[in-house]
Amino acid sequence: AESRMMAEKIMPNLATVRYFTYVWVDGHDLGTLSPQDFRATAHRRLVTFTFVVVLPSPVDPLRQALKVEINDRDYYAEFRLAKKDPVRLQDPRGIACEPRVRDDVENAYFGYVYPQEITLSCR
Repeated sequence: AESRMMAEKIMPNLATVRYFTYVWVDGHDLGTLSPQDFRATAHRRLVTFTFVVVLPSPVDPLRQALKVEINDRDYYAEFRLAKKDPVRLQDPRGIACEPRVRDDVENAYFGYVYPQEITLSCR
């Protein structure tokens, strides 16, 4: 019930900043993706929001380049991925994929804030 109440209050505001979620397929920005399954949890004075964004169409990781960034370009909030297992693949269906994380220096904002870029390399 608390998660639902937080979602009703927070998600409309997050919509104005694309839910801090930026996704590109083959270099094409997919724009704002609507979140689903919002959940808020609190642990040791840290509040975590979890939600899922569904791509408008499936991505073939063997043929298409997928890039994801989670960031606040106004820099009111900073996002850093977990050091251990920052990306998990669910049900890769026998495809050998390796997510890569790097600082996206080409798209720094304010000249010195580097969003973390996640790309997927598959074979």
